[in-house]
Amino acid sequence: MTCFETTDRNNGIKELQEGVEENIRFTRQIDEAKKAATEPYLVEAHIGAHAPFTVPDAGLEMLREAVKSTGRGLHIHVAEDLYDVSYSHHWYGKDLLARLAQFDLIDSKTLVAHGLYLSKDDIVLHQSARCVPGA
Repeated sequence: MTCFETTDRNNGIKELQEGVEENIRFTRQIDEAKKAATEPYLVEAHIGAHAPFTVPDAGLEMLREAVKSTGRGLHIHVAEDLYDVSYSHHWYGKDLLARLAQFDLIDSKTLVAHGLYLSKDDIVLHQSARCVPGA
């Protein structure tokens, strides 16, 4: 499973758009390779995002559309550090997974990496949505 880690850290919204487009191109490349393969294809694509504190709501909307149009799940690093949690509460007034769920990004195809500082409510949401836990 691989993806491009979309973020706004270096070049703002333009960088987000380019990252989402790269993810979509890669999923299409994988789809074509799987169609052409005569043996099981061992690479799969997800739609990737760095971490919620580097993806504003406009970026989450782009990611939602990418997930929807490709049929893939989201791969995102969440609550790897307390900063991610405090940033989400300060700027969005929400727990991390609750914010992602607002954009339909939490489901059984979502790979949540780290999750060290998830709230109890986020853990319940993670379990009820049957997200894939990541290390």
